[in-house]
Amino acid sequence: MNRSSVLTWSIFVALSGIWGASFLFIKIALGALGPLSVVALRLTLGAMLVWTLVLSQRVPLRSIPWRAMFLMGLINNAMPFTLITWGEQYIPSGLASLVNGSMPIWAALLSHVFLQEERLNRRQWGGVFIGFLGLAVLFLPDIVHATRGWQTWQWVWGQVAVTLAAVGYGLGTVYARRNLRGYHPFLMAATQLTAAALILWPLVILAGETISPTGWHAAEWLAIGWLGFASSGLAYILYYTLIRRMGATQLSLVTYAIPIVGLLLGTWVLDERVGWNALVALGLIIGGIVVVNKARA
Repeated sequence: MNRSSVLTWSIFVALSGIWGASFLFIKIALGALGPLSVVALRLTLGAMLVWTLVLSQRVPLRSIPWRAMFLMGLINNAMPFTLITWGEQYIPSGLASLVNGSMPIWAALLSHVFLQEERLNRRQWGGVFIGFLGLAVLFLPDIVHATRGWQTWQWVWGQVAVTLAAVGYGLGTVYARRNLRGYHPFLMAATQLTAAALILWPLVILAGETISPTGWHAAEWLAIGWLGFASSGLAYILYYTLIRRMGATQLSLVTYAIPIVGLLLGTWVLDERVGWNALVALGLIIGGIVVVNKARA
């Protein structure tokens, strides 16, 4: 393996780790802040980092499609970040990473509906079915338990919220493919993070959430810094760097790695329990993504 390949795969591992660990750090940050405040700070810090890169590279700022960027900021950042963070108040971080891992399945389904050139073939429909079967294996036992009073419905609603976040990411992917081709990727990242932050801060004020950094522990400082500078800033930079260095099939491996990293970190760091259905669901969701991607290739 040459030096270029080593660098490419090192970036890949870093990106998988950063995004996979974000679910752990969301859970930690919730110990100090409300969900809206976590998201608003995350978006603001991420935007600051990416704008630094944009300005240092002297990317032309003319003709920024702000209306489109506000829509992207809503459906691809503000909404999914908030839904995941709200959901993690009630479910383990590892489970959240697993449910969110269904995003490529939703993206494939939404692409079929909205993008004429990305219609699903028979094998891809099979992959979508396998992915949804994984979600059913994950959800149905908890719905039964909630119905019988063995656990609260909040656990189920937490999973529903993270599922809706995955749908939002899928919508963002489809919208970007359809309407935002040709724009500089770092400028797109900076503007949509900024737009999402502008959407969130009024909601933080309306919700009456307070931010008191003096009471934060070291882990909570680390969590906020990670979510902002790493998960929402550096991750965009690494992702678009990988797009230039890897093929689409290889890059899709990131979506396989994120839920695995999230589950492992939740188990090791927070001592979260992983049920049999979560492991079966993980296999089915990843299997569905593999089938969809292979059938497209």
